[in-house]
Formats: sequence, C-alpha cells, structure tokens
Amino acid sequence: MLFTNDWAADIAIEAFTCMMIFKNIFSFGLTWSGYDWLVAYGIKPVFIVIASIQVGICFLTVFMCK
Repeated sequence: MLFTNDWAADIAIEAFTCMMIFKNIFSFGLTWSGYDWLVAYGIKPVFIVIASIQVGICFLTVFMCK
C-alpha cells in the first residue's frame, strides 16, 4: 500500500484495531439498552433521534472540505 507519510503506514493497523474495538463496545452498549428504549418511547421517536444525530454528524463533515 502506498502512503504519502511514513507514519501512516506504521499506525494503520493499530488505528483500524482501535476503531473496531470502539465500534464493538459501542454496538454492545446500544444493543443492551436499545430494546428498552424502543419499548419505552416507540419506534418513531427513537429513529427520529438517531437520524437527527446522523444528519448532524454528516453536516459536520462539510467543514472538512476546502
């Protein structure tokens, strides 16, 4: 794989591993409490909250463009 920086090649595996660990822990936590959240509030409000968070994160990436 061709990297423009030498340090990127050195930490690529570690960064991927940390990302996967965080994803798995986050998914476990969401699954652990997500069902109770759905039962308590209903499907529509829960998915509106989740969609709003995702749209907000997507809008934050606009500032990354030149």
